[in-house]
Amino acid sequence: MKEHLLRHPITCLIATACVVVFVVLELLGMTKGYGAYNAGILTPQAIADGRYYTLLSSMFMHGDLMHLGCNMVTLCYVGFVLEDILGHARFAIVYFFAGIVGGLIWYGIVTATGQVNTGVVGASGALFGLFGTYFYLLVRERQSPVVLMSAPRLEDVRGVASLLAVNIVIGFAPGISMEGHLGGLLAGLVVGIPVYELLRRTVQGEIDAGLQPPSIPAPASESEFDFDDLQASQDAAMAAQEEFARRWEEATPAERAAWHEQR
Repeated sequence: MKEHLLRHPITCLIATACVVVFVVLELLGMTKGYGAYNAGILTPQAIADGRYYTLLSSMFMHGDLMHLGCNMVTLCYVGFVLEDILGHARFAIVYFFAGIVGGLIWYGIVTATGQVNTGVVGASGALFGLFGTYFYLLVRERQSPVVLMSAPRLEDVRGVASLLAVNIVIGFAPGISMEGHLGGLLAGLVVGIPVYELLRRTVQGEIDAGLQPPSIPAPASESEFDFDDLQASQDAAMAAQEEFARRWEEATPAERAAWHEQR
């Protein structure tokens, strides 16, 4: 647990906040009706009344224990991975942008369709945004790995795609905010793609400057498979990684600090 708190502080803080908010609201009896409205549930009326903070507060509220549990398990599953890859600040930007803008998209849809007597709570919109970003990242890294040390397996890409598709279908079930889910997914892609591409450009610059080893490419498809070419490319990448590790071990503390500053 301590390791996760140090490596994934944003994910852990979000999960902790969601659990604390749920417990407190349960104890105060503010999870339903006017109690939930006053606590910060997102509704068309709340936005109309100028309570824009509900776009954020509703992300930490959940309807019941099952809702909370499912979202927290999902948050830990994708959050630990993405926070490792993107870094704390970029991860937080994607998460909160997807949740808040996804809420605005939900508001626009339900208002346009006349569903004014409705409300929404939960981290699902933000989580869909994370999944959208993660899927895009895997596809790009599969094609040409830069940010990851090696290209993700095709099974990993298909697994995330399947999980995303299943959750989109589940979103059409009664009592689930399909608008919020799709809004979060769209918002996540809008912010996640440029965040990832900027990170990719930064890492590529470090690789070109010799500050990082190159990534190991994905194997060719079976129809194009050439073992010799694949082995040669992987050997070259591994040799570059070993050379980088040797340079790092031999570098003085000042040289290591300088490399970090360049990043």
